[in-house]
Amino acid sequence: MRRFAARLLIPLALALGLTAPAHAGLKASANGGVNDYQVVLFLDDAPKTNTWGPTTAVLRAEDRTHPSTTGLPATFTSAVSEWYGWSNDLRANANIKVLASVDPTSFPLGTDPNQSWYSGYYPILWTNTQYKMLYANFGHNAMDYGSNTRLSSTFASPTQNGFLIDGLKWLGGVAGSPAPTDPISETTWYSLADSANGARVDARAAATANGTAIQQYTCNGTTAQQLREAPGRYHFTARHSGKCLSTTSSAANGVQLVQRACDNSAAQSFHLTAHP
Repeated sequence: MRRFAARLLIPLALALGLTAPAHAGLKASANGGVNDYQVVLFLDDAPKTNTWGPTTAVLRAEDRTHPSTTGLPATFTSAVSEWYGWSNDLRANANIKVLASVDPTSFPLGTDPNQSWYSGYYPILWTNTQYKMLYANFGHNAMDYGSNTRLSSTFASPTQNGFLIDGLKWLGGVAGSPAPTDPISETTWYSLADSANGARVDARAAATANGTAIQQYTCNGTTAQQLREAPGRYHFTARHSGKCLSTTSSAANGVQLVQRACDNSAAQSFHLTAHP
């Protein structure tokens, strides 16, 4: 991982007019060896639990006011990684501020059922307010160990890389990225198109009754295929009926979505996830 990190970070350092020497082991940090550096980066781990095999996760930004996270969306998909759990609950330490954690939509997390996470709270990015430090709890790309072939990169997510870059800028005293603006307007009607086949989200037969099935259908330009979001977590309102896109009480795959009178419930609340 050190080699791959160097490919990302050394060009960044040079662009900022900085030097970025890399050392193996901790000997260089002994006896004041780091005193002349603005930023010191350690690649290490000692977790209590871990997932396997490496996979992406949806991460939720818990604090987007920190200089390292102002450029993050509310949720985003990470690069492929092995994920780590710790002995202590970091939230119990008043000096630690969690910046991002695993979003529950990621579960089950892992590819081996015996080494996957199915629930729980797992901080991924945090800072200790007593120091100028950041911790990024990810790493270990996927490998084909039989042929020693790398199958992924820890630095394949531009959004995740943005956190690393803005974090390093903050640690080094350089301004980070501006906060992103929300591209979705609450006063504009949208059609939702599937990237694979171009079909639109559609209220079946343009019906306006509660329980009307929401389906995919060829684009026809009608108001039954137009939705508008509401503030907070996204609530999608059908233009032709004024009712909200809604799930049912079941969490099973393949369950039909419907429209119902808007009630601000969790069943009508959706969040958008940025993908690399």
